[in-house]
Amino acid sequence: LNANLKIIYGDLLVNSTYKLIGEQWSNSDQTAIEHLLPAYDLLNVSAEYSVCWGNFIFLPTIKVNNIFNKLYEIYDHIPQPGINWEMNFGVEWKL
Repeated sequence: LNANLKIIYGDLLVNSTYKLIGEQWSNSDQTAIEHLLPAYDLLNVSAEYSVCWGNFIFLPTIKVNNIFNKLYEIYDHIPQPGINWEMNFGVEWKL
């Protein structure tokens, strides 16, 4: 299940994504039924602000992933990152 909520207020865009993943096989040939990976859910949120200056649009963005710091694996014995964040800065040029 994937659910997305996007809110736009003026030049601000806030986006949240919720993912619910059910139990998964722990190996690629799907034979380890006694060791299914447990279900997990994730919430990610990002915010982007658009600033226009002449023919340029500046797009600073911050994103926070796994907000609730869930422990999960998508491959057996390979834990995925807890809460983490990233910042981006984009520039668009309009002709």
